[in-house]
Amino acid sequence: MTIHSAKGLEFDYVYLIGLEEGLLPFGVDFDDGPDLEEERRLCYVAMTRARKGLVLSAAESRMLYGRTHNDRKISRFIKEAGSDRLEGLNEKRAPATRRTASPAKEAAPAGTYKVGTRVRHAKFGPGTVMYTAGSGAKLKARIRFNTGRTAMLMVNVAPLEILEGKGR
Repeated sequence: MTIHSAKGLEFDYVYLIGLEEGLLPFGVDFDDGPDLEEERRLCYVAMTRARKGLVLSAAESRMLYGRTHNDRKISRFIKEAGSDRLEGLNEKRAPATRRTASPAKEAAPAGTYKVGTRVRHAKFGPGTVMYTAGSGAKLKARIRFNTGRTAMLMVNVAPLEILEGKGR
């Protein structure tokens, strides 16, 4: 959705991506002036559409018009918002190499997540395992949460706590 089309609307969460000089504000030769003020106003409009959470994102490297542009600069609008108002501001540059570490916890012991096991998910709350598929690190569990929602989750990645169950 464009920022223009978001005017007058509100959302629980808003994700603004591409907050880099040359994208927002658009163009590279902005000085103070009416064009820059219009871009600043549009960015403010987008930021104020969020009721619960706002995520601002910028890329270090981006492909535009078939060419890779390295060393992208963070939009001045992020800096103007005030770093003291932003949680989790990360202006560090990540190394170009892939990380091999994984956030996954160790694989659940065999039989831990059997049908009928009661679990609690950090976001979805309590629920019951309906069935499982796979094994070891690839074990998945279909869980029906008390809210009525069902989800198939990788148990070694999902934030699950076993409350009581058939597998314990």
